[in-house]
Amino acid sequence: MEKAVKAFFYEYKYYLFPETCSTLAEVKNCGMLTAKRLKEEGCMAPDFIYESIAEETVTIEDPDRVFAVDVNLYSAEEYDAILARHVDKVCPGCVRYKEEDVLSLKGHHREMSLDGVCYERAQEKEVWSFADCADFFWWIVSHKLKALASFIERGNRKSLNRMLNSELTHFMPGLDFYGAVIDGKYTICIHSCPNQSAVFTYLGAALAETANRKGNPICEAGWQVLPYLPDGVFPDRGKKVPAMTVEPSHNPNCCQIGVLHPKEEKLSERKKSALAARAWEYLCRTFGERTVMAAADGISVVQGKEGMPVSEIGRVLREKAAAVTSDGETVFPPMFDYSVSADFPLEMLPYKDKATDGITGCPELSFLTYEILQAGPVWWEMFIGYAYVYVPRPMFGAENAFATLGWYLQNSELIPEPLRDPDERRVSVANVGVINCGDEAFIQEFMVLDEKRLFRMLRILAPVLREYRARLVVVNADGVMSYDCDYDFVPVGGYIHD
Repeated sequence: MEKAVKAFFYEYKYYLFPETCSTLAEVKNCGMLTAKRLKEEGCMAPDFIYESIAEETVTIEDPDRVFAVDVNLYSAEEYDAILARHVDKVCPGCVRYKEEDVLSLKGHHREMSLDGVCYERAQEKEVWSFADCADFFWWIVSHKLKALASFIERGNRKSLNRMLNSELTHFMPGLDFYGAVIDGKYTICIHSCPNQSAVFTYLGAALAETANRKGNPICEAGWQVLPYLPDGVFPDRGKKVPAMTVEPSHNPNCCQIGVLHPKEEKLSERKKSALAARAWEYLCRTFGERTVMAAADGISVVQGKEGMPVSEIGRVLREKAAAVTSDGETVFPPMFDYSVSADFPLEMLPYKDKATDGITGCPELSFLTYEILQAGPVWWEMFIGYAYVYVPRPMFGAENAFATLGWYLQNSELIPEPLRDPDERRVSVANVGVINCGDEAFIQEFMVLDEKRLFRMLRILAPVLREYRARLVVVNADGVMSYDCDYDFVPVGGYIHD
């Protein structure tokens, strides 16, 4: 056994310092080196076994992704003896636990570290996460594809929605579904209603991503799910299209859609809502929902009769949407810029007191405050959680830290097997925003669809987050809790719901 052995972490892999390098700076600047890789096979960082060490050639393409770490080395026999004691104490009571696996420790090496923490543990009456529900939803739906295909072929959207929502509403409110055959594939599309909570748009996107993952029965059956209506696929054959115009928005990058009616003041709120929904649906069908949602941050019924030509409305929407595209693709759900004024309540949650500006796709989460939480349970707590990672900047180049953490968060598919389960189909988190705290810090925000897997993901990034002195804040039905980020998450303060 060896304790506190010098090593480095690079692009999700661990290596012992080579004999040719005595400092981290030398590792970063060498370009290419040969080092002993510490594979997480039969073990979990920061504890490794000699039997899983292999020599590899490493090319350091980005020195900012290299982080120093101390590791512990054991023989497989030593490691398994410690792990078995934890399994004996922790695993009984877990629905995934099998007594016959104790001797072989089958599955436990990738699930439990030598600190005895397992983020895969599930108890018999434990409430399912949204990620688990979404995965099970598509499994149920996969047994009804013949009927769904018939509804799509006959254009029977009412029956399509009835069948899908009869299952969906077991764990969340229903959504608005469309069906079509696109590029030879049966396709289910999820439509976001006008002025709908962004939470539902993200949940729809998570449902779609779950369905489209390799191994999901929907994907394996050759179907696909889109979280939006694509342009031109669903021609509008309904009622007469109401007159519309484009109006300024408080966000200069967006616009408001005005639906004109000569007697607007006499319409009931219900009729106004129906008229706005009809106009919004028409725009999404015609110009594509990604374009409309990126360009228009709202729709309302206003006084008037003569509207703009539809082609002119489309031109404005496309121009606005182009301003928020990434590499030619409109981000969906769309993100919007905002700035923080002196009386903005964003400072109410931990570490946000220095916020200056940011981008968000989900204001209900980004603008959450203690005042809102103290007023009673927020409506989305039964589906999801909210979390963010706070990264101080004083010791680091602002852009380097931001870009490096962003790279790691966006490239989790590079996590080596077996630590990364290649058959994982669930979507655990969604990135919903970034908050800039000037020279003080930045904050990366998440919608949490499975809290256990959020902790597991961030534990894998322990060398990065620990070096950055990052803190994690989790908001769920229990309250607000802050943690130091490391291989262990140590609570450093919180607010608990009454």
